Amino acid sequence: MIIKHKDLKIDPDKPFAECKLNREKYAIVLTELIKNLTDGGVIAIDNEWGTGKTTFVKMWKGHLCNNEFKTLYFNAWENDFQNDAFIALISELKEFVDEIKKSLFDDVISKAVPLFQNLITGIAKTQIEKVAGKDFADNPLSPTAQSFIRPIDKEVEAYINRKKSITEFQNSLAELVHSVSNSKPLIFFIDEIDRCRPSYAIEVLEQIKHLFSVKGIIFVLSIDKDQLGKSIKNVYGSINTDEYLRRFIDIEYSIPTPS
Repeated sequence: MIIKHKDLKIDPDKPFAECKLNREKYAIVLTELIKNLTDGGVIAIDNEWGTGKTTFVKMWKGHLCNNEFKTLYFNAWENDFQNDAFIALISELKEFVDEIKKSLFDDVISKAVPLFQNLITGIAKTQIEKVAGKDFADNPLSPTAQSFIRPIDKEVEAYINRKKSITEFQNSLAELVHSVSNSKPLIFFIDEIDRCRPSYAIEVLEQIKHLFSVKGIIFVLSIDKDQLGKSIKNVYGSINTDEYLRRFIDIEYSIPTPS
């Protein structure tokens, strides 16, 4: 007895050969679109759960590979056991190590180290909040809280250094992408983000926006916008999720529903 769903086997040479919904024409339209996004960007494939988004993006990925595009596929749901989305995303780039000078990848990693260190500076204070409460941790008279407060000049210096680190990381990443994909953009698929725990889903979006947004990378988010909106509200409360997502998504596209 078979009780688990099995993914459709996709022929790498003819990725849409088994598509009974005739969706290859939509992949062709989207491929023409990304050819014109010379500065990179973020496209969202927005359809409800169960409408075949994952199968479509995997078929489209095969179509792009056959048209000499470099692609990456990241299933966010399968990776949300990670505590840090930044590390998970940057690890995907290792797929290209054999195609480029290893020094380029090593340079990206070295530029990422200061950012990763900055991302974990708040861990100790967070642990205090869990044990003693936010008021205690934030109390300026608390000796424990004071131990985590640096002089203002140190904070300013840290802010400047972080901005510099982000720029250096993005420049290094752009150089790696150009070396890999040459004249065509690298297509980075992010799937199942709307099924992740809310905090991880938000972190993936924000890392894409603030760190990985460089010329030469086009992110394709496979999402159910309504479900993702619920995750956003879980983290930020009652906000306008359409306005929030507009900060991250440049183009929205929905696969037409079959009869």
